Amino acid sequence: MKIIEGRVRLAASDVANFLACRRLTQLDLLRARGELRPPREFDIGFQDLVRRGEEHERAAPERFRADGHDVVDVSGAQDAAGATRKAIRSGAGVVYQGTLAGGGPRAWETGG
Repeated sequence: MKIIEGRVRLAASDVANFLACRRLTQLDLLRARGELRPPREFDIGFQDLVRRGEEHERAAPERFRADGHDVVDVSGAQDAAGATRKAIRSGAGVVYQGTLAGGGPRAWETGG
């Protein structure tokens, strides 16, 4: 969870965390706002978990391609929500690091 330009940005893991534990989401929001610090600044086990997660994320698109899927990676897009929308509309089999943004009930149809 991050706050960018005053807006809360959620990753898929943040949604999963919310479904598992709403208190964790509250704590994550406090941390994103800078109102809460983790109990320990450095945890070797956690750092290893982060490293393994990053390796998994880097390898994921290639695994999808190896399984025969058309992969569109929008992770570096300036307008990630727009790039996600374009990839979905073009029929991409996998949209890697896609971004969804709220824009009202008909935003998808109007392109907003």
